[in-house]
Amino acid sequence: MGCNPRIEDDSYDFFQNIDTYTQNSEAVFSHVSSAQSSTKCTSFSSRYQPPNDKIAKDICEEFTKLYKSLSPYNTKPNYKNDCLFLNYWINFRLMERNFNGIDCVKNFGNLMEADCTDTCGSASSLKFIYDIDKDNLYKMNKLYKLHEHISKMYNILIKRSNGEPNSSLTLSDESLENY
Repeated sequence: MGCNPRIEDDSYDFFQNIDTYTQNSEAVFSHVSSAQSSTKCTSFSSRYQPPNDKIAKDICEEFTKLYKSLSPYNTKPNYKNDCLFLNYWINFRLMERNFNGIDCVKNFGNLMEADCTDTCGSASSLKFIYDIDKDNLYKMNKLYKLHEHISKMYNILIKRSNGEPNSSLTLSDESLENY
């Protein structure tokens, strides 16, 4: 069974609201976040062999927190972009963590949806997940990281946040190196 990796015409559209997504991700994954993950991630992860079971549980917990924070329901004006961002996020996270227990990102999403009904609700709520082709996933990640660095530099330089005194220089150097 093939994964059929692809890119849709609108796959990059979530970048129109990228500041919202970088800030939201930062808030959800901060140590002080009150976001709750699905209580079913442990049972979901039991479908996989070690060490993939731990990776599956971590990604499930992170995804369900992010999913809840965005609440991608069809009634929201940014529904489609929320779904596109979540699809990018799960594709990248599985690739980044070197998860080898799946044949396709879409299948991982289907299995997670089946187990995590406390978060995902209806049986069609994660149908937006598909496998993004590797070249475009790489490009999307570069864009995402660039926006993330710009946001951090903005917070350090303009808002005078609690960043380290020379952290803007490090971020600037890193941006120049990568982009």
